[in-house]
Amino acid sequence: MRSVGLFIGLLLVVAFTVSTEFEPPSAEWNIILQGEPSISVQVRGIDKVGQKLPSLYACDGEGRIPTIKWEAVHNAKSYLVIVYDPDAPVETFYHLVGVVPGSITMIDNQTQWAILGYNSGGEDGWFPLCPPPFDNPHRYYFLVVALNYVPKQLPAYEAFPKILKDKVVGWGWTMGTYKR
Repeated sequence: MRSVGLFIGLLLVVAFTVSTEFEPPSAEWNIILQGEPSISVQVRGIDKVGQKLPSLYACDGEGRIPTIKWEAVHNAKSYLVIVYDPDAPVETFYHLVGVVPGSITMIDNQTQWAILGYNSGGEDGWFPLCPPPFDNPHRYYFLVVALNYVPKQLPAYEAFPKILKDKVVGWGWTMGTYKR
């Protein structure tokens, strides 16, 4: 009987373990995100990949945009910053999509965006983390892509890989989790 309890406990640990591997917004992103990440990305409130994000960024907290920092990349004319949840119930949910000039290596509530796109909630800017109540923890990826040009506009999410082909000069990511 004791071994059955240990087995069930092990199954629960495996079932609720969150992968800390990179998962691009869609398979097509593998075309443009070649090789290993070359940019270190940090998010205020998490010290390691997979750590729980503070409720400060969530719909059941203050709903603030996280402070995201990264290393400068030589020859970067701009940075595309995307925050997304691949665990959303229907499809990948984009919480933030925007572009900043190549001279900027941090975003927060005060950021002056070159282009600020619509999130999956239909608003421009930040959409707070808000996984369905009682879901397992959702993963929130913070992806920074260094570009060799400054986009004039942002395409639809699914068009990014095609538009950005041969324009990426570096990329990096981190990931945090959140559960309500």
